[in-house]
Amino acid sequence: MSTTQTRKFGLHPHLLMDVIQRQAGSLSKSCLEAVMNSVDAGATYCRLTIENNKVLIVDDGQGFRSLQEIELWFETFGQPHEESENKTYGSFRMGRGQLLAAGVNCWRTGEFEMIIDIKKDGLDYQLHTDQSHHAGCVIAVYLYDKLLPSDLNECVRELENWVKYCPIPVLINGRQVSKDPATCKWDYITEQAYVKLHPGTGSGLAIYNLGIHVMTVPGWKYGVGGEVVSRQQVRVNFARNDIQSDCPVWRIVKANIDDQAGKELPKKKSLNDGERQRLVDRLLGKSTMWDDFRESRTITAVTGRHYKPWQLQGCQRVTVAAKGNRKGDTIHRQNLAFVIAEETLRRFHVEDAGELLRVLDKSAESYLYSRLTVLDFDELAATISDEHELLLEKDHNIREKIWLDMISETRFCLSVSDSKASYRNLCIGKSGSAIGWTDANTYIAINRSYLAKLSFNATDFGKLASVLLHEMCHCDPDMDEHDHGQEFYEEFHDHAHKIATFAAKMVKFVPSVLKRHGRKITKAQLAEQDQLAKLEKAQEDFAIVTSDERD
Repeated sequence: MSTTQTRKFGLHPHLLMDVIQRQAGSLSKSCLEAVMNSVDAGATYCRLTIENNKVLIVDDGQGFRSLQEIELWFETFGQPHEESENKTYGSFRMGRGQLLAAGVNCWRTGEFEMIIDIKKDGLDYQLHTDQSHHAGCVIAVYLYDKLLPSDLNECVRELENWVKYCPIPVLINGRQVSKDPATCKWDYITEQAYVKLHPGTGSGLAIYNLGIHVMTVPGWKYGVGGEVVSRQQVRVNFARNDIQSDCPVWRIVKANIDDQAGKELPKKKSLNDGERQRLVDRLLGKSTMWDDFRESRTITAVTGRHYKPWQLQGCQRVTVAAKGNRKGDTIHRQNLAFVIAEETLRRFHVEDAGELLRVLDKSAESYLYSRLTVLDFDELAATISDEHELLLEKDHNIREKIWLDMISETRFCLSVSDSKASYRNLCIGKSGSAIGWTDANTYIAINRSYLAKLSFNATDFGKLASVLLHEMCHCDPDMDEHDHGQEFYEEFHDHAHKIATFAAKMVKFVPSVLKRHGRKITKAQLAEQDQLAKLEKAQEDFAIVTSDERD
């Protein structure tokens, strides 16, 4: 005869131990929980002293006032909060476990002292009663693992950032690090949050729940960076490092941020990757109109340069390659096809160039993009040689000798890096896939076919200088596939002013170098000499006038 029973699930002690030991990934996160507990306890301040072997946390909150409270709220993990407690952050009553995992704990509150050493005693702890009364709560944590100086510095730095807008004063090693958000400057304030948005996305969007850091959202997600401090409680996950998708407060805040960012992004002349991604997402979600989007540089080519969508319309052929692909770079620069970088496909959430063109047509309500011919990159690349050959000096023709002579006069091949003082020799070479290349140490090579197209005039001097500077900014060999990261572009930008200086010097050296090689100067080159002389005279006159005015 069968029977039916109503049974309850239980919690194995090992699982509780795992909950205690695996909640926090860092000491700073454990300390953050302690700060939130101080706020929930009604404290008017929280003082932390963080040393390499010990953490001391002191507040003047209500602490534990009776044995019953210790049994309910200290011993029992997960005890539900009651509305009458008016907790600001408390949801799970689990956070203290993070401190227990960090080291031997000694808690002093009211007439009680609790000593916990989970490595030695597991889930057992010592409770001392009838102690001298202590207002508030003092927690001493004797760390299981001593902190290295760098770890200690990182812990303090992270904690300072995370408690930046805590509603009570927080002091770390004697210095107050928190501030009242109501006294700060914000872009706008709503019923739900204080909001300050940055035009860039490099630092991400830091989100604080009632003044305590929850997470920093990557800049690409909303297209902006900045800070958001909620004025109402947001729903967070168990680890308190993410916001629940069903949080009604965050939905309102998020909509406001999205709206503000969406209005500004299409107006920007320069975008970073996060902003490009956000613009594309808004277009696909129909939150941004095509007329605004078409002027934004959201199409990345194999060269790393970013183009406006309408610029594709002037191309007859398109293909796709990884950004930095050497053959793709050559195909693109020689106008054999517009070579779209693979990251552009990922940005638009498509698989191939054909699908990208269809998405653009759908957004633009046109048929212009689908008319372009999509080529197979491997077939196109097969026609490009990837060999790189350095020519011997005896194989240089007279024009190449003149180029080398003039460039050596300018000393332009000195490394741009502040940490190096060595020269890179300029070489002439042959390549089917590169205008220039470098081993990033001893030489820079220029393709002889490229030099053959240049004339000895200021315009072409500037073009050559740009290629040379490009190669000097490479800190790794670029004979094969390579990528131009943020550091590369910053380096190029920092030294771009040298291009004009190089061109001016080259103009100046034209007569002497041509004469040295038995060549005559042309009328056009003479005209540039006159222009250079007039410019130098004007600069001298300006310097004299300025000096007289000072006198």
